[in-house]
Amino acid sequence: MTFNIENKDGEFFGLGLLIFLGVLVVITAILFSVISLGASDEENAKEDKIILREPYIVNADFQSAILPLQDDSAGDCRFGPGGDLDTDDDGVVDSCDNCPSYFNPNQEDSDNDGKGNACDFSFKRSGGGSRGRGECNINSDCGADGFLEAKSCSNRNIIDDFKTYTCNNPGTKDSTCSLDVESRIVETCNFLCSEGACVPAPVICGNGIVEEGESCDDGNLIDGDGCSSVCAFDECSLGETRECGESDVGMCSFGIETCGQDGFFGECIGEVGPTTEICDDFDNNCDGAIDEGEVCESDITQCSDGLDNDGDGFTDFPEDPGCSSPQDDSEGPVNFHECNDSIDNDDDGLVDWWSDPGCDGEPFGDSEAPFNFPQCDDGFDNDGDGFIDYPADEGCNNLLDNSESA
Repeated sequence: MTFNIENKDGEFFGLGLLIFLGVLVVITAILFSVISLGASDEENAKEDKIILREPYIVNADFQSAILPLQDDSAGDCRFGPGGDLDTDDDGVVDSCDNCPSYFNPNQEDSDNDGKGNACDFSFKRSGGGSRGRGECNINSDCGADGFLEAKSCSNRNIIDDFKTYTCNNPGTKDSTCSLDVESRIVETCNFLCSEGACVPAPVICGNGIVEEGESCDDGNLIDGDGCSSVCAFDECSLGETRECGESDVGMCSFGIETCGQDGFFGECIGEVGPTTEICDDFDNNCDGAIDEGEVCESDITQCSDGLDNDGDGFTDFPEDPGCSSPQDDSEGPVNFHECNDSIDNDDDGLVDWWSDPGCDGEPFGDSEAPFNFPQCDDGFDNDGDGFIDYPADEGCNNLLDNSESA
């Protein structure tokens, strides 16, 4: 048997070449995969930012997740090759994003107006909504600037802390809010600051400085020199007089007031003022007219005119006993009954009813004639036995017994 060594060697060489090429292809494929994985890091990072919500779709071709927040029948919301632009990098493409320029992966729209909370500033002003890409979009999203209304004192200055809010990196996912507080001078007091408020300087009359509440200050506390001891302009000079009062018409007359040591006029002395007009031929109310206003009409009688017409010290009905009623046009004089005339007519030491038994219980009785008491009730020792009246005198059986004798 004869062997062809060259042919065998050629066969082995061809087989080895095929193996080598195969290994080279495998190595090349591995290297390509490594390079491809490194090149897709940015895309993978983008995919990491996507928040999956039901319903979601996984595309087997591109291994990409999508959020069908809008109608996705045409595939417009797909993220990946062939998809739309994602300006705010929140995982939701612009064609479906309700705030394309603000990072809002959850697509919150609390008032359902089609505009997301992140960019719906009218909604945020009413107290709702998120802050957009991160915490804030503008400074006011963080809070309102202003004083803390916690005033205190520093020397003569009133100070208060002022807060200022700042939105850092506004409108981005890295936006944050910061607060700065600084003390500011609110007011400088003229005299003293205490517990966050100005304390006015005490007013000292006589120091030559016109201060609050003073009309003058001449540097002394002397009255009558134009500026009084209470730092008010003098009204007059000491001893000066002037007329005072309302009127000198009719029954009225002026009085006189005199300037005192304090630089002011004193009490009005001697003034006669107006009174109620009555029917007396005088101008009582000092208006220039006499007895006006129907004060002298017939319905005004002596018993209702306010005057003591009969000079008995009593005025009108019912005080004046001469008046039987307010319509009575005469106050008397009155012819009093003995039992009602305030006189001891019978000289028995007893006056009028009901004190004088001679009136016999009648206030209008015409006689206080002595009353004949029984001997046992007359106050005398009629029988001379040293005993008077009942029950002292044994001769009396009772007060009505007219004999003290046994």
